[in-house]
Amino acid sequence: AQAPDERVTYGADANQFAELRVPSGAGPHPVVVLVHGGCFKTYGSFADLSAVGDALKERGIATLNVEYRRVDQAGGGWPNTYLDVGNAVDHVRSLAKPHRLDLSRVVIVGHSAGGHLAMWAAARSRVPPGSALFMTTPLAVRGVVDLAGPLVLTTNIEGYEALCRDRVITNVDVLESDYDGVQ
Repeated sequence: AQAPDERVTYGADANQFAELRVPSGAGPHPVVVLVHGGCFKTYGSFADLSAVGDALKERGIATLNVEYRRVDQAGGGWPNTYLDVGNAVDHVRSLAKPHRLDLSRVVIVGHSAGGHLAMWAAARSRVPPGSALFMTTPLAVRGVVDLAGPLVLTTNIEGYEALCRDRVITNVDVLESDYDGVQ
């Protein structure tokens, strides 16, 4: 992978950062927010999708390759892992003007656990107030691509945790109550 054009932070924690890649040209450039997988744990990292960011940049698409706090890190887990991804997506707003990004053409792509987080981030406008996941004025995205990520974690807990070879879904009651009405 090539070096990113800029490393940006969207929070105070060491894991709240992203790599920004911006193609040459006047823009405004469409944007893909990349969300890595790794069973919601430190099995994976933003580096897993750096080559995807490079390939998209070569095709005229800016990327924000997101790192976030995972369940096996301080501050990670429910609800902060989700909120980190949401805050990273919203951070595209502050990058738009200086980097010639087109806020009307933002797509989120996530792989595995990142696919689940990408689907959630794209649907944030439907999260009800009062939910631990509620965020005011989430950035509207044009689309989302879920690459092998589970949509609803409570559907196949045994299978997902077998794939990850570890317990990763620990609070089913909270998950089910926060997803009521969001489907």
